[in-house]
Amino acid sequence: MADITHTNVAELTSAAHVLKTLLNIKFTRAKERHANAMGFSSSNHLLAEVKNTPVTRSFEQYIDNLKTELHKQHQLTLDDQQISQLREQLCN
Repeated sequence: MADITHTNVAELTSAAHVLKTLLNIKFTRAKERHANAMGFSSSNHLLAEVKNTPVTRSFEQYIDNLKTELHKQHQLTLDDQQISQLREQLCN
């Protein structure tokens, strides 16, 4: 089972850039979608938590949450290739 773990702000920024590039959405929206997929209500909430302790989410939970948020907020869907790219770039 693969996990996504963030231990610092640079890792959060990097993950948001991955989403921005892959999905062609604005960086601020990518930060919010990433935070939601990680199980947080906002990017600021995730940022505050990462400053205190490492944050980990299973890749499967992350993708399920991300699919829901992308469909609801952007009317976008993820294909298998995009999911594979995310796994390769985000998982530890």
